[in-house]
Amino acid sequence: MFLEIRDSRADKEVLGEGAKEDFKNASDSISLSIAEGSEKAFKIGVFPIKDLMRKIFEERLANLGLDVEINANKMGDAPKVVIDIQSFKLDLIKGTVKRTWTGKMAYNVEISDNGKVLASNKISGE
Repeated sequence: MFLEIRDSRADKEVLGEGAKEDFKNASDSISLSIAEGSEKAFKIGVFPIKDLMRKIFEERLANLGLDVEINANKMGDAPKVVIDIQSFKLDLIKGTVKRTWTGKMAYNVEISDNGKVLASNKISGE
């Protein structure tokens, strides 16, 4: 299965206004750590948003037993999954005692085979 990640975000800023106050010189890269259940998380790496999403979906599809290809030159006639990022924002909400991280994200998913769309969906959450 070929995995393609697109970034169609109108606003390319990763941090919201609250987070920008505390992280003025932060890059747009995000640290990815993975844990299963209550296990301690282990760090995978630091990625720009498009590469972050590629890594997340590559791992997820592989864990489902799929053979994932991310190199377009090697995709051949494999079925294709396109993840098109519509929005992605991390922010800090200040409370009276502590601050809380929040996140918002939306993306479209399209699965196709031989140029024919088999399924599509829009996923969003906060």
